[in-house]
Amino acid sequence: MKVLPKDGLGSFEQSLRGTKIMFFGNTAVAFGVCENLKNKATVQRGIETFSLVKEDRDWQIAAQA
Repeated sequence: MKVLPKDGLGSFEQSLRGTKIMFFGNTAVAFGVCENLKNKATVQRGIETFSLVKEDRDWQIAAQA
């Protein structure tokens, strides 16, 4: 394992802040709002998006953005 540089990323934490799932027949779109904490000081928020397709009884990830 490589050591993180002293002036770079010293720590990273990510937490899920909320979700929303929208269904359209056998397809769905799932949104996750995340909060990232870098070096215990810099906060950034982002959204993860998944396109889902239902095959038989199981949901499969078709795409992620």
